[in-house]
Amino acid sequence: MEIFRLSNGMIVQIISKEKMERWDPEVPLMFIDYILEKKLASYGSSKDQSRIRKYLDDILEKVAIPKLTDALESEDEEERLSVSERLVEVSKNNADKVKPVLKFLEKTMKKEKSKDIKENLEKVIKNHEKLLKRKERAERRKKMRQLDQDLVAGKISAEEYGKARKEYLQDGDDSEEDET
Repeated sequence: MEIFRLSNGMIVQIISKEKMERWDPEVPLMFIDYILEKKLASYGSSKDQSRIRKYLDDILEKVAIPKLTDALESEDEEERLSVSERLVEVSKNNADKVKPVLKFLEKTMKKEKSKDIKENLEKVIKNHEKLLKRKERAERRKKMRQLDQDLVAGKISAEEYGKARKEYLQDGDDSEEDET
């Protein structure tokens, strides 16, 4: 167990690298992502958070990614299939969790001979691409809502609004959502 004493008096315990090595290959990746996304902001000062982030980056580099790469490069096709299926499930729930290993997955997909494993890795990559598109569309919608408010408040002219709205509509249909 790694123990961090924070400047605000809190104590944060994070499981050790050695124990994580016994987990399934994709779990350390999910664990690190969970702490970074959901918990890190509540861990004391920025200096405290920096220390914890450094530890998590070390785990990512020395445990999570090597464990996943070893599993996907294994001679055992059943193990590779199992890991690839679990990665698909992870990417369906939160595609950002697979971001650190995307380049490796792309390389592995090119070398992989099993059709099922190759399809699973492709799904993982596509799920991440869909997430990026959803984020981009959400950002565009947010900008358009701000333009709507600016028009109503009289901050921009109807011509500027019309031009921006036309660009928004030409960039693509917002309601377009791919199914997984």
